[in-house]
Amino acid sequence: MAYLEDKDLERAARNLRLELGIDDQLRPDMTLVLQKMKHHGYIVDYARVPDHLMPDAEAKFNPDERRLHLRDSTYRAAQQTVPRSRWTIAHELGHVALNHIRTRHRSALPREIERIAPTIRRDEAQAHKFAAAFLAPFHRADFSSATTPEEIAHRFGISLPAARRRVDEFAQMYRRLLGIPRPLPQGIVDFLAEAQRKGHKVMSLVSSETLAEHPRTIYYEGDVCPGCNNFMLVRNGLNMKCDYCGTITGND
Repeated sequence: MAYLEDKDLERAARNLRLELGIDDQLRPDMTLVLQKMKHHGYIVDYARVPDHLMPDAEAKFNPDERRLHLRDSTYRAAQQTVPRSRWTIAHELGHVALNHIRTRHRSALPREIERIAPTIRRDEAQAHKFAAAFLAPFHRADFSSATTPEEIAHRFGISLPAARRRVDEFAQMYRRLLGIPRPLPQGIVDFLAEAQRKGHKVMSLVSSETLAEHPRTIYYEGDVCPGCNNFMLVRNGLNMKCDYCGTITGND
């Protein structure tokens, strides 16, 4: 599968949540999600495998058979809403939803392994980002500039390290939505501030007072976007604008 941008992965995760009927859930039961994946035909089946028979992986997806295998301990931990196990399942669902082939042959020659390794790394990275978007979707985060990783971890049932990474991703989406410029590195800020003190005209510094005007929570209207079919329409004057694809709808 071709490389997908972050916005494409966010959209793929959102569409799967919608199809499985769990988009209103902050902490979906991942064992029930497996059943829904089977019911909707994404996988033929899933199996709980004794831990000693899967020493090298907590879970794995066989793309040829369309079967998902999980360690028994991973499955039971997911039933108990352990963040790591929920993430493991969501990661494998990323491989399923993104149609990753992930061909690996134990007998492959070194040159062949070198050829397929970049593809495997790409697929793993994309499945990881898919898991983040699936378990902690931006449109359910009630995100503002004051939102903390601890709040996101608690809200979505993910680990604190994962929540820290997700908050950084939320911040990027939030800035794009509100048109807030990306913060400059502190070294550059110090350099520009010093230049400003010396009397040079500096246009790149944004005051903290200006940024403080923007910390608001994003509220969606609940209607479907005619452009991308996502429920991410926000009020934009007399119109509504999709903060995902940019489609504007409503009265002119």
